[in-house]
Amino acid sequence: MSRSAEADFEPQDESLHPQAGLAGEPSEEPLTDAEPNHAADLALADLTRGLQHLQQDIVVQLAQDVTRLQTEKHRLTIELDRLRQERSLATTAATAPNEIGSLSLDDQQAWIVQLAKVLAAHLEEKIAQRLEPSDRQSASDSLRSADPLAIDNTSQASAESDLESSESSESSLSQANPDLTQHSHRQPTNQPTNQQSVHQQQRALSQQIHRIEELQQQSETILDALVSRMGDRRRDAIFSAPPTHDDPLTDPPPPVAKPGLSPVQIGLGLAMAYTVVVSVFHLSLKSLFSARSILPWLAGGLEWGGIVSPSVGNVVLVLLLRMIVVMALMPMLASRLFPQWLDQMRDLLQPRDRRLQYQVFGSGVGLFCSQVLIYLALGQLPTAIAIAMFFVFPIATVLGAWLLFQAKPTRSRLGLLLVILIGVALSPARSNPVEVGNLAIGGLYAISSGLAFSGYVLLTQRCGKRLHPITFSMANFAVVLGLAIVGYLLSVVLGGMFGLLPAGWTPSVPATELGGLFVACLWLGLLTLVSYLLNNFAVRCAGASLASIVGATAPVVTGLLAAIAIGEWLPVRSVLGIFLVTIGVACLSLERLYRKDRHP
Repeated sequence: MSRSAEADFEPQDESLHPQAGLAGEPSEEPLTDAEPNHAADLALADLTRGLQHLQQDIVVQLAQDVTRLQTEKHRLTIELDRLRQERSLATTAATAPNEIGSLSLDDQQAWIVQLAKVLAAHLEEKIAQRLEPSDRQSASDSLRSADPLAIDNTSQASAESDLESSESSESSLSQANPDLTQHSHRQPTNQPTNQQSVHQQQRALSQQIHRIEELQQQSETILDALVSRMGDRRRDAIFSAPPTHDDPLTDPPPPVAKPGLSPVQIGLGLAMAYTVVVSVFHLSLKSLFSARSILPWLAGGLEWGGIVSPSVGNVVLVLLLRMIVVMALMPMLASRLFPQWLDQMRDLLQPRDRRLQYQVFGSGVGLFCSQVLIYLALGQLPTAIAIAMFFVFPIATVLGAWLLFQAKPTRSRLGLLLVILIGVALSPARSNPVEVGNLAIGGLYAISSGLAFSGYVLLTQRCGKRLHPITFSMANFAVVLGLAIVGYLLSVVLGGMFGLLPAGWTPSVPATELGGLFVACLWLGLLTLVSYLLNNFAVRCAGASLASIVGATAPVVTGLLAAIAIGEWLPVRSVLGIFLVTIGVACLSLERLYRKDRHP
């Protein structure tokens, strides 16, 4: 304590100030005067020590507050720098739902990977923040999860102002130290003032944290909307496959694009390749049931075919052998495309959801009936005519959706269905008088196949979205295989052993043709898997709508290949009917694409 401060507490009357007492000798003053002076000195010393201790406590407390605020300022500065870096990403996220569709496939993949990294970092930080001490958890969690679109420099300015306030308080206290003894009566009021300042700073930080929490909620809403919209587009691309009678859906990874080709161009090329493979499949079936000259314009051609007759028993046998090949190879393909398909298949077999099981089984039954009937139709009709009449299924699908799901068709759609119906009616015609086959029975088989396939499509739309496409396709193939086994056993037992079935319902294959039948069914199974992959790669790259437009050309492509490969020429009436069917189905796909663009 300074000399000037002590002087204020010294007595003014020298007679009351014993010099001998200060020297340690006995005082010559009376004892009654010395005792009060000694008590006053002790009280003054106690008061001085108390004020010194109070000063030290306040200085230490303020120094700790300043250190803590400096640490918080540094941390807030780092957080603000990180939030500024993420602002551009969040801005892209807010505008991405309207622009992502225009990006290329590589750009979309890069964008999704970048977004996934940001979300992963966000979740990792939130988990780490939960493990921090309780005194820092609230502020850290709120700051690190704030929306970077709305964060500005207010938190940094607030921290700097708090720091300056603390520093100024410390400086004022230091300047007041020399006069502490003189103004001791003011000191008790300084401590509540400093505490009030700290409380104000805490309230300011609390308000800032509350504001950041609101921004966090806004950012989460934006991300939820973005993910939801991307999921809707993803589902539209997966579950709107081009209509064919044998094309279960899947979701394989996209092929690598060659330089100079866009994903849409690759998808259209794959869709055309799929259409060609399906046409080759139908031509192979046609040759299996009746002998044909392969490539007759090339040195007379190669005679092959007619291994089995197109009876019900033989058709079921061919379908059984073909599905054995498919089911033997499909699990290896499914394990590469969707490794979790087996677990999902086990869940499907659990008795928790009987309704889903019935729907999947019903779709498999529809696919089985459609396959058997189109095989029978190919045995009676020219290949292109059978496929053209099979395309009656869009009419049945639209009308069935209207009756079952209240999806009323538009006038334009009804007009296109009428065009398809006219084409189907014009298609059946005999190309030459000696051609074997019954047009009426074959046409009935083809139309019935289309109706059965429409039931498969409706049930697929009903339950297919609850299962992964790979799992759904495997379940359908398993049902078709099981029904083929049951049908073959029934035809052998009831027809061959007991003679309870009509002629033609029992399989009849010459022993000399068994090898050729096995090779032909192996070829048909491989074509099935190839078409399966091509179709779904095409949907992945070009989208379901564009792929379905290309798939609508199947009757025309089949007619051209039939004329070139096996010399199956058609009359003008059939050609006109096939073109009407193709135009109607293609325009129907265009109409769906137009409506989807107008009402996404």
